[in-house]
Amino acid sequence: MESYQFKMQKMLKKYPDISKSFDNVIDSFSGNNFEYRANSMYECLESIVDYIYSNCNADKCDLLFDKIEILYKSKVITETSYENYLSIIDYKYKYNYAARTEEDRVLRLLIGELSEFLTSYSVKVNKDISLGKQKIHDFFFYRLAGLMSLIIGIYGIYNEIKSSFMTYGIIIFSILALIGLLLLIGGKKIAKLWLKIRFGSDN
Repeated sequence: MESYQFKMQKMLKKYPDISKSFDNVIDSFSGNNFEYRANSMYECLESIVDYIYSNCNADKCDLLFDKIEILYKSKVITETSYENYLSIIDYKYKYNYAARTEEDRVLRLLIGELSEFLTSYSVKVNKDISLGKQKIHDFFFYRLAGLMSLIIGIYGIYNEIKSSFMTYGIIIFSILALIGLLLLIGGKKIAKLWLKIRFGSDN
């Protein structure tokens, strides 16, 4: 009797990039290189998302996270898939201090999403999705967040100065005001810069 893994590998042959990346995931578990395994699972997810995104009538988009956001907000992928995708991405940056049980959980998520791809996303009719609409949404979201952060920061600084003695709170409120100002000016670019600093990646 064929194993579930073998059946999936056979079904994925119609999608060479995804098939190759899944084979790499399988191979990665033959050794003890946890970084290689985490990267292999990430790259397999990337090949799934690239395929789904390429089958939509969409603007060019380079960043994996942006593609996932657009697919989710355009209702091409489900909320469950969206959360699973983010968990797989998150594990790429946390594998070095995550429990091995977490690795097993992420692998199960990936295999589940491969199954979801084969039964649903690979056969969906092409859909028009717009990066332009997403940019408009992002513009208002990040600018509003920036405005709120700036107001809270300035109000906090004012109260600190007004009080008879200043505490470390003025530093916190100053940072908050600065973040708000940067978000107002740079919006999503500033948010991505923070993610890059935090995770050390553009994706």
